[in-house]
Amino acid sequence: MVNDIKDFIKGIIFSRVFVLFMMFIVMFYLLVQKLFVLQIVNGESYVDNFELKIKKEKTLKSTRGNIFDRNGELLAYNELAYSVTIEDLFESEKEKNENLNDTILRTCRLIEKNGDKVINDFNIILDNSDQFSFSVEGSSLTRFLADVYGYKKTTELGYNEKLGYDERNATPNEVIEYMGKKFGIGQYQNPEDKDSFVVGEGYTKEELLKVLTIRYLMSTNGYQKYLSTTIAKDVNEKTVATIMENKDTLLGVDISEDTLRKYVDSEYFSHVLGYTGNVSTEELEELVKEDDSYTLTDMVGKTGIEQVEELALQGQKGKEVLYVDNLGKVIKTSERIEPSAGNDIYLTI
Repeated sequence: MVNDIKDFIKGIIFSRVFVLFMMFIVMFYLLVQKLFVLQIVNGESYVDNFELKIKKEKTLKSTRGNIFDRNGELLAYNELAYSVTIEDLFESEKEKNENLNDTILRTCRLIEKNGDKVINDFNIILDNSDQFSFSVEGSSLTRFLADVYGYKKTTELGYNEKLGYDERNATPNEVIEYMGKKFGIGQYQNPEDKDSFVVGEGYTKEELLKVLTIRYLMSTNGYQKYLSTTIAKDVNEKTVATIMENKDTLLGVDISEDTLRKYVDSEYFSHVLGYTGNVSTEELEELVKEDDSYTLTDMVGKTGIEQVEELALQGQKGKEVLYVDNLGKVIKTSERIEPSAGNDIYLTI
């Protein structure tokens, strides 16, 4: 009896099944130990390292200097305002254009529903006949076309065999068609046929132009990741509240503090003080020679004292280094350099 039991036990120990069973037990133990180390011992460290992979450097705009007359009376100053902005936080996937365009369109509708206006810096408008037309001409139009087709110099514009026309003589409709396809603003009549895409399908002309404008402005910031693009300026409190309430469904959309340039007795001093506006490509080329911190998103002096004293009034930008997760949520701020306000100018008038 005892010998039978011993033989039975020996048979089990030396059998292949037992060996495989023991190997399974050892491997299971090692797996449990590894999971314990990964999740319990080093879990927090691994999560932190994963979340801190995305580094974001944000530019902090400076405050433009004030302009006074010889008696110290204020002539030009800045007033706090709120802007609606968007960052491209969408994953590079097949549906990116569709999702991004939808977010922009829904944001524009919310802005206009509350009585505010969407920015229009695309140099193409809808005229009284409901047709697309250029809002600039001459050298400004040529520069615009060069930017649209991706050239640094206007002399690079020429006949495009792929498009079948001369880029220098492109019509508003041809520009809309080109940019609309580039940004995927429209719909496929047949999802299986790549050539069936129709620009503007599912959009009104006004909606097409608005989405195209924002996508174009976003593309000019493409070389600087996480640089916000303004959708609307100086929005009212109702718009601010609406955007904040819908932020969870509007990826990348946010409210930012901004400043508006205000003038005292502008009807009397406008010809002397001038005005500010978005920097053009030509202006940017000249300004970066003096200060390489200028970008296409800056507001600069266009005429008068605002233009002549631009470098003194502009101030110095600051920066903030952030770490964000894959949804754009700020996890940590590691560095912040405050901007320096521009110098005040005193006139002799």
